[in-house]
Amino acid sequence: DLAEMARWAIARVGAVAQERRVTVDEQLASASVVAVEDHLKMLLTNIVSNAVVYSAEGGMVRVRCDATPPEGPVVTVEDQGIGIPQEKLPRIFDVYYRTEEAIRHNKDSTGLGLAIVRHVAVNNGIRVRVESAPGRGTRFTLRFPFTA
Repeated sequence: DLAEMARWAIARVGAVAQERRVTVDEQLASASVVAVEDHLKMLLTNIVSNAVVYSAEGGMVRVRCDATPPEGPVVTVEDQGIGIPQEKLPRIFDVYYRTEEAIRHNKDSTGLGLAIVRHVAVNNGIRVRVESAPGRGTRFTLRFPFTA
């Protein structure tokens, strides 16, 4: 259940969210997908964690799971954080890549999280779309294959 995996990921980053006073607003509809559970947990935890960490203190992260789109289930994770410049978006899934803005905001990151996201997505047929603008935040949209 994709909603259950999203709840797990949200709980996993709960302490960081509380410390940063970031509210996580969740609307999660149950959706069945076929994937390795641990891989989905890694994918979702990396995206939710980034949304929390790169949000302004006191900000909000929205996590949505929609089971009904005709193409298959969709998860969106949206923050109101530092955002990513358009010219840097093509590289964010590269191993060890970090923007200068991300380094200034979070010195502890390894630059591996989104590389893991890409690997899991490719291996599971998940389409990932990223929309972002500096100072306005980032939205990840994950489209899962339809399973009957």
